[in-house]
Amino acid sequence: EIDGVAKGGEALGPAGETSYSAPLLAGKLVNSIDKANEDFSSPAASAPTPRTVQYGRFTVGNELYKARLAADGQGLISQRLGVNEYGTETALFSGDAPGISGLFSGLDNFAQLNGMLIRDDEARFYGVGINAGPAFPLGATAPAQATEPVRIAAFDGFQAVAFGAEHQVALRQNGSVVAWGSNSQGQLNDGSSQGTAAFLPVSLPLPASMVGATSDVSLALLTDGSIITWGGNSRGALGHGLTTAPNENVRQFVAPSRVVYSVAGGSSLGPKTDFVAFITCFSTTIAIDRDGKVWAWGDNSLGLLGIEDTSTFRSTAVQVPTLAGRFRKLVSGYDGIYALADDDQVWYWGLDQSQAVVTPRLVGNLPAIRDIMGNDSDGISAQDSGGEEFILRYGVRTN
Repeated sequence: EIDGVAKGGEALGPAGETSYSAPLLAGKLVNSIDKANEDFSSPAASAPTPRTVQYGRFTVGNELYKARLAADGQGLISQRLGVNEYGTETALFSGDAPGISGLFSGLDNFAQLNGMLIRDDEARFYGVGINAGPAFPLGATAPAQATEPVRIAAFDGFQAVAFGAEHQVALRQNGSVVAWGSNSQGQLNDGSSQGTAAFLPVSLPLPASMVGATSDVSLALLTDGSIITWGGNSRGALGHGLTTAPNENVRQFVAPSRVVYSVAGGSSLGPKTDFVAFITCFSTTIAIDRDGKVWAWGDNSLGLLGIEDTSTFRSTAVQVPTLAGRFRKLVSGYDGIYALADDDQVWYWGLDQSQAVVTPRLVGNLPAIRDIMGNDSDGISAQDSGGEEFILRYGVRTN
């Protein structure tokens, strides 16, 4: 059996599911279809061959590049030429390239798009792009700009890195967590508002199995199934049950606290301890529990809670309404949230092409989907059992 976990803009769950999203298990992102077959004890002849495993972004000079990790472990990059338009893909590494197992970067969701981290098969890290403050995405030991990937040994052995607007949170293989970058809302949890490029350890009550970040909030999924958060609480982003005025930020210079849940936004019923995965988008968090149910808290100005009232927010985790079935994976795009159900159908909620809010609905014109991959603001990838890839944007198939 497999416990659902998340990486970047993707979440897997719940335990016991054997979909091909499982190669994205934290620290075990596959780089070949042979490895996928091994993980699932599946004969090679019957295994799907996904084209894309993960996306990333970075900036060199004034040019934005999109990176793509293919299932064979090859990193590819293309320069952005315009809206949804990119040049020819070339290799991420110009010389002998290592096998790549992970890409970590920010998205168009946030202003911070400067740097990207790359993890190879042996958990060694490289960085590319601009390493400017206040975020310092490549840490304290990297150069101010890397036009090609450079080794950054300080990250070696890290399991995952999550990017907020101007800060980062990272998970070590032993379950400990560090944070760095901007600390304007207490995202680094050191009792101050002073940012730093150095890794600051975060004291947690239990080891973590994944980490995440919204614009100014840091998150970790603990081994007891709870999600713990710290940072700014604008529009209920912490999920602690604290209610603040919609435009008010509350600095949390205290120990991180667990996310609580409620029914339909009512009084808190206490910490929820059966989460298996979560994703973040802007100032909203969406999570899956062990029963395959989907929960959300934070801001709803883009409809990411799955409800029409964009003036509201939720300070406790509440179930996303109208979703039908049991869900095994979540992906955030620039436009909204995609959820993959056990019946291989994809659901979507957020913004449509006219920028109007849509509540959860099925994505039409798709075959049975085995996996979805996100972390790309120009569209997410949905793949069928044969590895054919469909690009979805605003909840609509575009190819």
